Amino acid sequence: MSGAAVADAGGLGTIEIKAMKDAGYDEEFSVGITAASSTIGPIIPPSLPMVIYGVMASVSVGQLFVAGLVPGLLMGLVLMAMITIISRRRGYTRDAVFSLPVLGHTFKRAFLSLLTPVIIVGGIMSGAFTPTEAAIAAVVYALVLGA
Repeated sequence: MSGAAVADAGGLGTIEIKAMKDAGYDEEFSVGITAASSTIGPIIPPSLPMVIYGVMASVSVGQLFVAGLVPGLLMGLVLMAMITIISRRRGYTRDAVFSLPVLGHTFKRAFLSLLTPVIIVGGIMSGAFTPTEAAIAAVVYALVLGA
């Protein structure tokens, strides 16, 4: 959410860990998943460490964002595969069975929210925004969606 690993782990970690423990997951497994997943935040845009590095090193923040997409998605896919394998071995139950119609419905509901990183990265890469202006545009867009 924030693009900072410690903030993601601290902010969402307590909620995630409690939900996983309530669902029957081991505490160690829940903490491990939360710690591992929080490291993906700084890789996938928008990423606070990338903005800081880009400004300090005079490197294009937009190019850093684009460079983080594939590694971040690969990290997420590998983490999902690992969790699937471990969960099956330990006999953890699932909340719901995968369903394409449910996925499609959920995607439709989340589509406008999912455009936020597109606005940030696309705006920077197209030259429409500076990184600061892209952040402002994303905040305004989120406020409009929230209203």
